[in-house]
Amino acid sequence: GQVLCLEIEVEDLEEFARDPEHFIFAAMVAPRKEISAKQLAAMSEEEQSKFDEAKAVEISEFLKNEAVAAVHDHTQVPVERLLGMRWLLVWKTKDDGTKKAKARLVIQGYQDPDLVDGSLATQSPTASRSAKLLTLQLAAQAGWNIELADAHAAFLQGQRSETSREIYAKAVPELAQALGIAEHGIVRIHKA
Repeated sequence: GQVLCLEIEVEDLEEFARDPEHFIFAAMVAPRKEISAKQLAAMSEEEQSKFDEAKAVEISEFLKNEAVAAVHDHTQVPVERLLGMRWLLVWKTKDDGTKKAKARLVIQGYQDPDLVDGSLATQSPTASRSAKLLTLQLAAQAGWNIELADAHAAFLQGQRSETSREIYAKAVPELAQALGIAEHGIVRIHKA
């Protein structure tokens, strides 16, 4: 069988609840398109400013949750344990038709050397489709109300999962500036 994983923003929950089939169909046929560096450079100052604000929010989450730490002595960083980092920028259309800039800082995990030797666990602790359906059936039979919650930047709020592995990334300029290190400086990843 196939499994569809759909990320729903908190502000989209009402629309999803009104018509789940339409919402899912619309999400599948009209996925958000990533904004390239070339497209960003061609935008108006106002639009660029919106993305700068979105980036600042994301950087703030990384720092608040101590997801990374500055590395001041680059000579101690093994090159094979150095991953790339980049921005994922998209426009999100809100219910009122206005656009909202969204920015996510992405550590390029496909470059992780521990993926090759199999020492890195890659599974995610999520409920299976059967478990979800069973839970919904139980709730329906018991007459329970079902509510949905979203944890903002959830993956950053956990324990320091990467500290023991010594994994690093080349910081994007905005993160480097916030940490007070050289542009494209190196950060040690504590949470991923």
